[in-house]
Amino acid sequence: MWVKDRAPGIGFYATTHHEVLLLATRGEDTLPKVRPSSVFFSLVTEHSRKPDVVYQLIEAMYDGPYAELFARRRRPGWEVWGDEVR
Repeated sequence: MWVKDRAPGIGFYATTHHEVLLLATRGEDTLPKVRPSSVFFSLVTEHSRKPDVVYQLIEAMYDGPYAELFARRRRPGWEVWGDEVR
């Protein structure tokens, strides 16, 4: 879970200061090499852009291949999908 430094102004009953990040694996040997904390704190940047620490954590956990849905930008070694990819 990404705990954000500020709320982006969304939420009906309460403003959201967090975002849940889903991680999916494929295959039989899916145990990660390392097990990071399920919570991290990071600054909010542009809309929908995940912080670099997300990619670093996933790359430390698994050898790849990597894919990101709803991506905002390209990243070396990652297959990305998103209608706003630059």
